[in-house]
Amino acid sequence: MTQLSRVLEILETSSKPLALFEIKAAILERFRQLDSEAGISARIRNIRHRLENDGAGTVRAEKAENVSWYRYRLQRNTTSNAVITPV
Repeated sequence: MTQLSRVLEILETSSKPLALFEIKAAILERFRQLDSEAGISARIRNIRHRLENDGAGTVRAEKAENVSWYRYRLQRNTTSNAVITPV
């Protein structure tokens, strides 16, 4: 499974916005794979780019309160059936 697939799976199945360190921990727990936060951040940008280009949605970044980091959540357009295929 690619890093893109792992990040996408975590974002798709999360019921709440997640910070990079939370995504990293979820990947380690679910897939037993240690991905760097820099790599996860790059995959989030890839996912956002693909979703926006296909008109399928985006990945929202929300500033967490009283800290210097963001939480990310996948937002799909309900009218689009586009699928992100990992390369």
